[in-house]
Amino acid sequence: MATGIIIIVIMNTIQTDKNKRFTSPRLLCAGLAVVILVMASPALVARIILLPGNSVREDLLNNQKVLDADIAKLISSREKVMPWFENSEILNDLALAYLAKANNDGLVGVAAANNVNLALKFQKKALEDSPADTFGWARMSYLLMLTKAPSQEAAHALALSMDAGPYEPRLLLSRISAAMLLFDFLDEDAKARLPTLLRESWRLNRRRTEDAARKGHFTEALDAALREDAIP
Repeated sequence: MATGIIIIVIMNTIQTDKNKRFTSPRLLCAGLAVVILVMASPALVARIILLPGNSVREDLLNNQKVLDADIAKLISSREKVMPWFENSEILNDLALAYLAKANNDGLVGVAAANNVNLALKFQKKALEDSPADTFGWARMSYLLMLTKAPSQEAAHALALSMDAGPYEPRLLLSRISAAMLLFDFLDEDAKARLPTLLRESWRLNRRRTEDAARKGHFTEALDAALREDAIP
């Protein structure tokens, strides 16, 4: 397909007749067209290959329940383009997909454990490519808790997520819940951020924050953060 396009561009760009001869501007344009199309073709082909998994990715990012058969489409489409484009976007998608498979298994059993380990592997590689990814570090922290329970490493990943995007609304509640589980491992800077995160989450969605506080047993921390905000 790309070859056909290149030929058409060349034929339309370089024209001759009885009264015309090749001109250097036309030759230059033709050459540039060939270079641009040849270089763009792999990226274009990759984007087309990724299409079947894109809607699955969006559903997972929106916390929708996705069947294993659909997750397989996401994994397959990303693995096909990895020989050309092994970037953080592709690697993050694979981490997200394997974590979703583990969640579908209830995070229990050998298959779930294997999928968590695969998710962890791809997430590490994604962060090597994009170390300022606030969502990537948040996912890394969660994956580390799944494999090692609360730990210094998981707390450090959470702190890096906060550093990369201090007030990301979509991560507020999950960060707060993770911070409460990891509290004993957090450094003082991360602990100092918690009251602000609690107040911001409460302002954005009071009911969800209060529900999360009850389930996560941090209602006292929420009340204390709100009282502190009320002090003139």
